[in-house]
Amino acid sequence: MIPASLVKYEDSNLIVSFDSIKAKITILNKNEDKLKTIFQQGSFKTELSFSKIPRPQHPIPPYEYEEKEVTLTNAKINLNGTLTVPSNKSLSKEGKFPAIILITGSGAQNRDEEIFGHKPFLVISDFLTKLGFVTLRVDDRGVGIDSKIISNSDTFDFISDAICQINYLKSLDFIDISKIGVLGHSEGGLISFILASEYSQDISFIISLAGPALRGDILLLLQQEAIARASGVKEKDIKKMIEINSALYGAVIKYKDEQSNENLINEIKNIAKKYKLSKEDAERVIAELTSKWFKTFIAIDPSYYIKKIKCPALLLFGEKDLQVPAKQNLEAINSILSQTNQTNLKIIVAPSANHLFQKASTGNIFEYALIKETISDDTLNFIKDFLISLF
Repeated sequence: MIPASLVKYEDSNLIVSFDSIKAKITILNKNEDKLKTIFQQGSFKTELSFSKIPRPQHPIPPYEYEEKEVTLTNAKINLNGTLTVPSNKSLSKEGKFPAIILITGSGAQNRDEEIFGHKPFLVISDFLTKLGFVTLRVDDRGVGIDSKIISNSDTFDFISDAICQINYLKSLDFIDISKIGVLGHSEGGLISFILASEYSQDISFIISLAGPALRGDILLLLQQEAIARASGVKEKDIKKMIEINSALYGAVIKYKDEQSNENLINEIKNIAKKYKLSKEDAERVIAELTSKWFKTFIAIDPSYYIKKIKCPALLLFGEKDLQVPAKQNLEAINSILSQTNQTNLKIIVAPSANHLFQKASTGNIFEYALIKETISDDTLNFIKDFLISLF
């Protein structure tokens, strides 16, 4: 996912800015059936209209399994979520079920990881529950409660929330505590690597959907270049964007361990001056790059954790994913495997899949809303086959 840097109302229009890819969306009007917007990235500008599109994969209640609303508490923060319990008992032994927690990608996400009307985690949870797994999915900390909570949180706070969810499952008498797994998407995939590596006693298996294998700064630059090119941005503008962001990210890495942001802010100001960024752009960049989440995410090296994974792991990538590009991330994983010879990692590239694992034409993020499919059958079957091989 690409987290928004700024959301504001201006002249009755909603403007959503994405500083990491130098883009913004202006929503000119909205109603239940149609959305008219202007997308701008660098010198590229186009008008986009979105009509309400059916989401045929969304399950419709009543469900053929039990669903419970739950509230967990971690670090004095309430985590509201949904627990599903199968009626299919084929995987249960002595009344105890295997269980899977679902972990969302970056940005403020609800329990269904809802985006453009799609609810991927609702579909996946329904699919897994029908197979015979208990599932737990929760809203990100602060979602629907207080936006300041998530803005002051980082990847390791989300890991702490995931551990809270695992401990909750372990407290339920109908859960087989030796068969608790994690399914994570995007940053959630990264979190699954860290959990499997550092909390191996609690994790039986992991499923990563587009979990990055590259350090945050490298990933973001690849992402920005791929999305800009797919959006028709001129090569000279892409080159300049990457040059500026490389300098900015280098500054964050340089000062990542300092408690104070003073030196980092000064260096960002110098970079902004060198590249003649506007005052408004410079202020937005400072706010984004000095945030707790950004300073953490950009410096995490997933390879450190991937090489320590001992449990069975399914690592899925989308062939047309522009946010976590398959080619470069696979190269990073193959480099790890050449050193470790791990045989517990199953790596699959889902054909034609974008970052959401929909079958896509280009992989551009603005196809997400236009595709009726929420997640491809190929992807669901890869997950099913992996789980069947374990159980």
